[in-house]
Amino acid sequence: MKDAKTKTGPETRLPTLYVAIGRQRVGKTTLLKLIDEVTKHQGGDIEVWNADTLNKSNSVATIGREVVQAPGQSVPEQTDWLLEKLDGMKAKGKDVLLDVGGGWTAFHQVVKETGLLDGLPDLGISLVSYFVIGNENGDLDYLDNLQQQDFFPPRCAIVINGSLLPQGTNTPQAMADILNHPVVMRAIQHGETEVSVFPVLNGIKKVNDRNQGFLDYANNVPVKGFPPSGVLDRLRIKKWLQEAVPKFFDDLGPELLPRMPQGIPSVTWNIG
Repeated sequence: MKDAKTKTGPETRLPTLYVAIGRQRVGKTTLLKLIDEVTKHQGGDIEVWNADTLNKSNSVATIGREVVQAPGQSVPEQTDWLLEKLDGMKAKGKDVLLDVGGGWTAFHQVVKETGLLDGLPDLGISLVSYFVIGNENGDLDYLDNLQQQDFFPPRCAIVINGSLLPQGTNTPQAMADILNHPVVMRAIQHGETEVSVFPVLNGIKKVNDRNQGFLDYANNVPVKGFPPSGVLDRLRIKKWLQEAVPKFFDDLGPELLPRMPQGIPSVTWNIG
């Protein structure tokens, strides 16, 4: 949750890698797809890299534009690919969203083999990590594992997927419990760390089943092989996009989001 500090991002900054980390089926891809859609809508120019090649049904590769795909599915293959891509980021000058998938990934291997953080100045890039979790203490094991390898990114967000909280959960209490977890306390001590809740969206499966983005769904963009989306389903998505999403992005703040020339969307922003 944001404190009273000013929420203004720097006018200029290094190309930044945004990576979502966590166990499988916790919502990492959904988070990245939403960030990509909103960034593009708000005038941002960002690349998307996909190393989660086993995920076909809900992949960043379905966002409706070019996505850079990792070759192969093995960690060694993808590690070599990721090292090469990171070396080239400065020259391109673009922010990058990286979907690494769940479990032990190429990103984890890069951290283990190189340390990564120490190399960021020479690479000429910066890093923002999203640690996506549910309501289980085990969800923080991925963050704990990286911390054991001295991976303490200076800018990170711990994103609680609200849809994974049991029905009736007191959200402020859940956040307080997570903030008091030793792993989270270590992250906060080592850098700028925000804890935010990704807003619940009932009906998200209908969007994912169509391999469609949220904005396209809300705007009734047709998908081959599927009937038109329902009027009330579209209204539900629009309400979520116009009310819950801006609040979530504002909670993260521009320091933890890609560059958006038109700014973080405000409540009731035009999604057409």
